[in-house]
Amino acid sequence: MTAFYKEENSKGFTIIGLFRRSRRSCNGFTIIELLVVVSIMVILGVIFTNILIDALRGRNKVKAINQVKQNGQVVLDQLSNEIRNADGVVCVGKFIDAADSNVVNNTIVVTNGGTYTQFRFIPPNLTSTPPSNGKIQKISFIRSDLADGTLDSSLCSSQDFITGGTNYKQSLTDSDPVNGVSVSYTPLGLGTFEDVFKKNGDNILVKFNASAGVSAGYAYDVTVVEGGIPFSTSVQVRGISR
Repeated sequence: MTAFYKEENSKGFTIIGLFRRSRRSCNGFTIIELLVVVSIMVILGVIFTNILIDALRGRNKVKAINQVKQNGQVVLDQLSNEIRNADGVVCVGKFIDAADSNVVNNTIVVTNGGTYTQFRFIPPNLTSTPPSNGKIQKISFIRSDLADGTLDSSLCSSQDFITGGTNYKQSLTDSDPVNGVSVSYTPLGLGTFEDVFKKNGDNILVKFNASAGVSAGYAYDVTVVEGGIPFSTSVQVRGISR
């Protein structure tokens, strides 16, 4: 705002002049200035929000990976101990299952004190309703449970030979698709996978990958990258079929 002013100096002369009153001193910030400030605050808010989200995601990713590592190691240790403490390995082979087209050795049968134990690797099924985790199934039975004429070499290819009622099944892995752990084959190349169980002299090589449950959302996504978290070990056994 522009205004006139008049005053007398020391010699008695009248001085008339103009002065410009600042609009800001009367009305505060201009709309443009406020918009600039708000825009800067919005930009900073977005930046800090993204930083916070990335930090939380990183923390959740580490937590999910550590959880899978812990659960996978428990499964590997239990499996290794059962094979190591067995009287011998009866067979290592491919379980015949139409739902699993991968031609790899996914089954091992050991014997201990007259009890047979079959460990069978079952891959995840993402198309089922609801989706199911991959798991390692354990089934124990005795010789009298088997159909007459059953050969030891066929014990790794099926469960149809079990006709008795003393056998029982359990899963070494947590089958809960949200809170559990899912196991899968270890990728070898394009469309090919490594054996879960493999003979190597008097040793059995065990190898599989693990991830969070298939319905665990973000935890599954970050742990299934590149096929999952790898687990492997070599177990020396007392006796093994040739």
